[in-house]
Amino acid sequence: MRKPHEREIDGIDYVMYEMNPFKSSALLTRLLKLLGKPIASMISGIDKKEGQSLMDSSFDEKLIGTAVEELSMRLSEKEVDRLMKDLLVKDLITFKEEGADEFRKISNLETHFGKHGLLHLFKVVKFSLEVNFGDFFGGLAELKE
Repeated sequence: MRKPHEREIDGIDYVMYEMNPFKSSALLTRLLKLLGKPIASMISGIDKKEGQSLMDSSFDEKLIGTAVEELSMRLSEKEVDRLMKDLLVKDLITFKEEGADEFRKISNLETHFGKHGLLHLFKVVKFSLEVNFGDFFGGLAELKE
């Protein structure tokens, strides 16, 4: 049985379950095809101290800009929409808003995230990446050593 991961994001409690390993490996392959070169260029410019995680390391802002530029050239609007929906599998996410008694499934992604905004959507997508690929992306920090 897949373990639940809980997080409060902007006053909303979420519980997310990991994807099926076959679905997540296919999605990881797509992500790597899209993000591989930008991630590699950022990793090469990381100033990482021993024992420090990748996210706590200092990045050269110029490298971040280059990575974002490369990503924007690689991703169409359709691909971004598809990736977001693939990362936010409705059946694997439940939420509870302030004042609610119990968790419920997201019945419509557009309605739910339309109500809470784009920044909120990105935070939940980041949570999904951590739940489903945290071990993989966390290991990227070790590549520089």
